[in-house]
Formats: sequence, structure tokens, C-alpha cells
Amino acid sequence: KDYISWIIQKGKCDLSKSILQLNSHESAVNLAKSCVSLLLKTAEIRLILFDIKLQNLIDLGSDVETSKRILAIDFDPKFTLFGPKSFTPLSFVVNTALLLSSTKCWYGNRNEYVKIFISEHKKHLKYYIEMWNEENVLNELYVVLKEKFFNKNEEYIGKFKESNDDIFNPEIWEIAKKFKKMFVNMANEFILTSKDDIPLFNCAHFCQIIEWLGVTRTA
Repeated sequence: KDYISWIIQKGKCDLSKSILQLNSHESAVNLAKSCVSLLLKTAEIRLILFDIKLQNLIDLGSDVETSKRILAIDFDPKFTLFGPKSFTPLSFVVNTALLLSSTKCWYGNRNEYVKIFISEHKKHLKYYIEMWNEENVLNELYVVLKEKFFNKNEEYIGKFKESNDDIFNPEIWEIAKKFKKMFVNMANEFILTSKDDIPLFNCAHFCQIIEWLGVTRTA
């Protein structure tokens, strides 16, 4: 007696194909604006997508309104999280850093307009990094990482609960302290830089570690 409803909308292609089909400065800017619009929406609702990538973003086509052109799919609970109220900048920085780093890594040399696409995100990324620097969310970040990657009792997508018998874990606390630095460094070294000859193997490896954590944690 359980019912499942599906909402289906026809898309043109995933964003990996759109990236490869960029043929002008204008097309790259327009696609980037639509992507930024989606990333701002995810930040507004504090949605963090550790599995964000071009293949998980659907392009409805250039004839669609900019703010509605790109949709996200594949909200696997292993890699999906709703952060607390203070996580708006964290959401934007994490999602954008992961998306653009992987885009540069796998598609940067396959289309000359990818650089323009990435560059259009920079001012927003800088803004949210500065905002993140002004906020102290270490306690919330500790809870998120502990529940998301180390608590194997239940799937965690952001149901915050207070537990007096929770045992403090100093190792996870240290991971939380380094978590922010990892993503800010990723943004500075791979996205906000003007250099093109940066090895991106570590960036791709880091993205795989995030995925490995999600899979292993539920196995």
C-alpha cells in the first residue's frame, strides 16, 4: 500500500556534454551564469552535494530562463547533506570547489572555453570564502562529519539531534578543523589561480576520497 510518485522532466543533456559543446565566450558565460544560479540555490537551502559533478547536472537548453536552465540530480543520501543554518557559505564553497576542480581536471584541456566557464564563478566563490572566514561553525561541522562519515547506525542527511551520552571524539574534531582548510585550499590552488600548469591529480584523488568515505561508511 505504499505509493511512489515520479516527476519527470525532459532535459537536453548533462553538463559534461554542454561543456564540450561550448563554442564562444558568450555561450560559456551564459552556461556559467545558469550554473552559479543553481549553486546559489543549493547554498540558500544549505544543501551539500559531495557527489556533485557535471554528469549530475542536467542542462535544459539555452532557450530556458537562466535561473531555471540547470537542474541537479542523483541525491544519493551517502553523499547528500543539509547543513545547519550557518552552513550557507560552506555549502557554496564545498559544492563549487568540488564541481569546478573536477571540471578543470577532466575537461580543462578539451575545450578552450572551459576556462571562461570556471572564471565566471570566481567572484561568488571569493565572496562565500570571505563569509565562511567570518563564521565559526566548528562545532556544527564536527557533528556533521561525525554523523555523516563515522556513525554507521543510520543514514544521516542533516537531522540534528542533541544527545547527552554522545562521546566526544578528538580525532574527528581534528578532521573538522582541517575540513575547511582543504576546500579553501582547493579553491585557491585550482580555481582562483590564474595558472594553467597546475597538476590536478591530488584534486581528483580528494574527490574520490569523499566518495570512498560515503560508500565505506554505509557498507
